[in-house]
Amino acid sequence: MEKLVPLLEKLANQLNVTVSHLWEVLVKQSFVYGIIDCIQYLIIGVLTFFFAKYCKKHLVKDWIDNSPDNIVIIVGGIILLILYVIVFFAIGNTITYFVNPEYTALERILKIVGK
Repeated sequence: MEKLVPLLEKLANQLNVTVSHLWEVLVKQSFVYGIIDCIQYLIIGVLTFFFAKYCKKHLVKDWIDNSPDNIVIIVGGIILLILYVIVFFAIGNTITYFVNPEYTALERILKIVGK
């Protein structure tokens, strides 16, 4: 942590801003990341809604039929399942963006400094 302050000052000088301004920007950016994640979750929810409506309308009871609708339902279900798994693992970061944005800012600074 003691080495972090000089590195922050160096980074701030390179960007021609103060350290406090750099910190404020990074904390605000955490909220932006959280909002972007929430918008993505909303889009996944809307896709789920329309996919469910499609399934209800086009679901063919006889799966042996090999109907194109059945293929769409299977592929769509697999895609949504993959999206749900991604959301499951990403939701922790989204919560952190809102609850503890300083942690995210510090994490980003350490990534920048570590390069």
